[in-house]
Amino acid sequence: MNDFVPKASAETTAACGAYLLVALADARVAAIEEARFLGGVVNDPAFRQFDTPSLAGEYNRLLAALRENWNAAEAEILAAATSVKSNKAALNAIKVAARQAVIADQLIKPQEELVLARIARALGLGVEDL
Repeated sequence: MNDFVPKASAETTAACGAYLLVALADARVAAIEEARFLGGVVNDPAFRQFDTPSLAGEYNRLLAALRENWNAAEAEILAAATSVKSNKAALNAIKVAARQAVIADQLIKPQEELVLARIARALGLGVEDL
């Protein structure tokens, strides 16, 4: 059996990862948060550059990675975000993902604000621009 999972693009990692970092900031993903990403965010025009199987695969990979080792997975996601920050389409997708994660459960928690600040810093933005 082949367990090889192809590496997603940095843009895919950054966009999926931004959503998951915010959604998991409170240590859990509510069903509504997962549904918002899989059923809503991926249909946003900002995500047209990504193919659906890659998004789904990277979402699942990053979700498992964050649960296994938050710090390492967060570092990977933020590095991916930094590496694509000059790509306008990727930057837009990351912003959409982060914003949608905030509103997915209808409230913003202090932990989410901290993660948003880290994402903004990785993108070279102020948190107000995220």
